[in-house]
Amino acid sequence: MEIVLGITLPELDGGFEPVFTAGMRTLNDPDLGEVRVVDVVPERMDRFAARILNWLKLRTMENHEKRIGIILYDYPPGEANLGNAGYLDVFESLEVFLRRLRERGYSVRIPDEPIKDILMREGLINSPSYHEYGGQRIPLSDYLEFFSRLPERIQDDVRARWGEPPGELMVDGDDIIIPVTELGSVYLCIQPSRGIMETDSYHSRDNPPHHQYLAFYAYLNSLGLDAIIHFGMHGTLEFLPGRETALGAECYPDLLLGELPNIYLYWAGNTSESTIARRRTYALPVAHASPPVRQSDLYGDYLVLEELIDQWHGDPDDGLRDEIIERASQLNLRGDIPEIESELFRMKRRLIPRGLHIMDSEWDPNDMVSYLLGVLRFDREYPSIHSMVAEKLGLDYRGSMDTATGWEIERHAAEALKRILTGKSVDLPPEYVEWVRSLSERCDFRGESRGLLEALEGRYVNPSRGGDPIRDPEVYPTGYSMHAFDPMKIPAPLAESRGRLAARKLLEDYLEENGRYPETVAVVLWGFETLKTGGDTISMILELLGVRINRKYGPWAKNIDVIPLNELGRPRVDVLVNICGIFRDTLGSQIEILNRAFKTVAGLDEDPEDNYILKHNLEDGEVKVPPRIFGPGPAEYASSIPDIIGGGAWDQEDELAAAYLGEMCYAYLPDSVREAPDEFRRNLQRVELVAQERDNVEYEVTDLDHYYEFMGGLTSSVRNLGGSCSVRVVDSTEDEIYVEGLDEVIGRAARCRILNPVWLDGMLAHDHHGAKNIKDRVEHLLGFSATTGAVDNWVYDDVAETLILDDEMRRRISENNPYAAVRMGEILLETAERGYWDAPDETLNRIREVFLGLEYELE
Repeated sequence: MEIVLGITLPELDGGFEPVFTAGMRTLNDPDLGEVRVVDVVPERMDRFAARILNWLKLRTMENHEKRIGIILYDYPPGEANLGNAGYLDVFESLEVFLRRLRERGYSVRIPDEPIKDILMREGLINSPSYHEYGGQRIPLSDYLEFFSRLPERIQDDVRARWGEPPGELMVDGDDIIIPVTELGSVYLCIQPSRGIMETDSYHSRDNPPHHQYLAFYAYLNSLGLDAIIHFGMHGTLEFLPGRETALGAECYPDLLLGELPNIYLYWAGNTSESTIARRRTYALPVAHASPPVRQSDLYGDYLVLEELIDQWHGDPDDGLRDEIIERASQLNLRGDIPEIESELFRMKRRLIPRGLHIMDSEWDPNDMVSYLLGVLRFDREYPSIHSMVAEKLGLDYRGSMDTATGWEIERHAAEALKRILTGKSVDLPPEYVEWVRSLSERCDFRGESRGLLEALEGRYVNPSRGGDPIRDPEVYPTGYSMHAFDPMKIPAPLAESRGRLAARKLLEDYLEENGRYPETVAVVLWGFETLKTGGDTISMILELLGVRINRKYGPWAKNIDVIPLNELGRPRVDVLVNICGIFRDTLGSQIEILNRAFKTVAGLDEDPEDNYILKHNLEDGEVKVPPRIFGPGPAEYASSIPDIIGGGAWDQEDELAAAYLGEMCYAYLPDSVREAPDEFRRNLQRVELVAQERDNVEYEVTDLDHYYEFMGGLTSSVRNLGGSCSVRVVDSTEDEIYVEGLDEVIGRAARCRILNPVWLDGMLAHDHHGAKNIKDRVEHLLGFSATTGAVDNWVYDDVAETLILDDEMRRRISENNPYAAVRMGEILLETAERGYWDAPDETLNRIREVFLGLEYELE
């Protein structure tokens, strides 16, 4: 409750800088008895006052006097990933912002050449492979002077992990290299890596920052900067060791940031991690938009297949049917003609990002229509536009979604939107038309640079809720100080209904395949998803248990109501909940609700065969609150699996499972967090189904390494312990909720994105970043193969042919980012060497030739 009242609620009003300055202490007074007094922490009060004064100074200084540090990222380290950030074209956006700074009176030098070229030419790269180190050199004597002033515990921790100064990372002789370049009064800086991938220290996630990391922020503080901007999602400062909230002088984020005002350009869709930055680095997060979206549509042989099916509908000839089945088989599409056609329509209407977002950019009319089609698929205060259009046409939308009729409805809905946006008449209610126009007017992103500039002038930046702009169109416009959905309102009413439906579909799917219900389901629960959906997955977990939330006494007072077994109509399913550290830090109240639910269900007087959590609790030696919520240790946020996969320093899959079992075995109980490896393993041995929700169109499961980290980490752990399990993805990105096998989801993700010319063209429109994003998806496929085995061989065949062996596409990727192109070749060869891709020798030899040629050109 202290966090809710002292931090969460102020955030909803735009509050930031949650520096802990005082607490309550209980005293026994001889006259008054037990009293509580405010106990000020002088050192923290001094820190808070200094930070406030620096923000106030920004109000009074002339802009031409200000010195600003802009921090970019390069992680994993190396040339391929320079300047990366989630769904933001950093280099183009930075050029926009530098021009805005100059227009506002800042003494900034606008370079004549692209920023990326400057960084490469000057060697401003973390642990470069093809360039010499560049930037500022910090003599060891200067660093030792700074290091000796740090608290002794900090010095001891850093020495114990990284050795004596200057360490081994980013050093030349005794000098520490700081990748910084000066553009007038603006400094472009490359945030150091965490050192994990360079040193193979994958199993030590609580690493203190290394010497060069410390030197980097010490150098920024020595420059006399007036503010810093972390440019894009996201850096690593906010994830350094220290308290979750109310940081102290020996917490690394507070220690390194010092008294610098910290402004953070952040993707509006990720309120969970922006909240961590707000709380642990005192950041003012300014939201930027998602990239525009469009329908995936069909291409190449999929278009031919669609035409054949259209012909077959007109003349269902057996020979034509056989040709359709044969062509579908060549495209690795399974099933009969209706099933194949349904999959084609799923592909066609799938929303995919069109490239990356550029600061202050505007959408064209086609982008607007595609976005609004996604928004208006959902029933809101009005029915979905598809339902309204279908009714006008005399058609049944729900019964024809993935059919030719459904596509006809889609086309009519798009045409209706075009007419609305161009002011033409349309046969829809006038108030609905006005509402749609108001949604389109919200898509204004010109305030993004303005939000940063107002923050740099110490002005109040209006707060607004971040989140998924398709589920919640009020996320737009951007440029505001973003905050998360109020966690005390989770699960929200819509999330409750969709979560319950997802649970029922999940169990029906398992029942149909296995003839019985699963006894234990492992569910991945992220803050990233929960704060956008309002709690879909939490509601799904409660429904699996057979309980619901009762808000009779208000939105904050949540009681647990048990659904009677005769109403439930099935056994209560046991659930292992796997959380991330961000969920822990932002949604502690939801951990409390889930623990109450587990306690309630485990304590019911029912037949254990109707209540699997009761059954398992009795088997384990009955406890009052059975541990069912597991996650990383209190100082950690996730596992090391993505770093292990990315670094390639592993031999057997058992190593991946061992990492997950060792790092995610902390039980989150009502009154404590404790390491509980035996309970974690015991629960995993019972898991028969692993499930995770995919909740937003920006990220397919193949777009984000955390999907294979969590789904794959659980799956590989179950199998490592001798069990077996199905893996299901709950897709809630559309009006209809789908529950599908992971292999099917990965196949569609590959077809709609990494193999799709439209998606590839969108990415390659962004210099350097585009090929980097394509490369990441190839690596994520390897991650899924290693942890789940759910990537079919054809996916790798097609990826190799499309991206590497096609001369024109390889040329485009190489021109965009040759370092990423080389890495793609390495990943595909590694995939084959590890046995996940059965590729012909001729194919592998061609890839090796291409790979060697690219490397030769770089060297």
